[in-house]
Amino acid sequence: MIKNQKKWLLGKVCLCIFTCFMGFNVLVFSRVISDHVDKGPYHRATAYMAASFGVNFFYIYPLSRTFGYKNFLTKPFYFFRDSLYQEGYALFPEDAAEKEMWWFLIRHSEFNEFVSDDVLKYYNGNANNLDELMRWSDEIYVHLNPLATNTLKNDYFKKFRFQTYITTAYWYIRAREKLLSDITNKKLYPFKGKKEEAERMQNILEWLDVLIDYAKYNEAKVYDSCAKRIDPVWFRENDLRLEAAMHLVYYDLYENQFDCNGRYLKMFLTSREIMLNTENDPVISMKSKNIISTSLSEGRFGYFYRTIQKWCDGI
Repeated sequence: MIKNQKKWLLGKVCLCIFTCFMGFNVLVFSRVISDHVDKGPYHRATAYMAASFGVNFFYIYPLSRTFGYKNFLTKPFYFFRDSLYQEGYALFPEDAAEKEMWWFLIRHSEFNEFVSDDVLKYYNGNANNLDELMRWSDEIYVHLNPLATNTLKNDYFKKFRFQTYITTAYWYIRAREKLLSDITNKKLYPFKGKKEEAERMQNILEWLDVLIDYAKYNEAKVYDSCAKRIDPVWFRENDLRLEAAMHLVYYDLYENQFDCNGRYLKMFLTSREIMLNTENDPVISMKSKNIISTSLSEGRFGYFYRTIQKWCDGI
């Protein structure tokens, strides 16, 4: 009799916990979904993506921060998250940039939160998961083109699509540099002899120009904010050009294609000059000026500039 009462009580407790859990999910996820669905088109696809984002926010991220990345408690939540994400992604039109913004919020945010530190460890020779990290960086590259060039109708996403592309593209090049580095020349020449990698960087710069031309007319408020140096992404855009151009010049050098009047050397010098001209700019904070000055005079950019001065007259 007592044993049956205990079983009955345990069943009631479990039912109560399950009911509360389901009630919490219905309440919270309904709010999350409705908030995002109301902000733009493609309501059905957006509902799936918002639910997937909610699984990240309420379950996967807290559990991963507490018990470690990809711990066993997160496995069922990954199943639900990925199922919702894949269904939502497939429902968007082929040329919709909205699905790429959701990719950034759901997939890239996971990389940024839990995986990106491993890239730094690999650069220092301490990581043993190179294949996994390369797959992550490959995924980032695949999404850069549609992120920059697809049509975006969602006004909410228009507020940060420009910044999202620049930040993601910059991180891709920095991560790829670290992952392709080897023991002997890891700091300066990671793309030596790697034609496909050089072409990827060229593509990233071309997509950036496409996005800028588009943003000038279709996302003007955000673009003007960046162009006027109000938004810190202005610094990141020029940093992206410096980074990519420097590696492409090194690539040309080792392919015996170096030209003192080459496109990418000119790009490096132009971006460098733009950033140097902030010295007397009242819009730029003193802290940012110091960061800019240090990055251009020391480290890789400083070394590269002093090197090309030896190669080319008049620089």
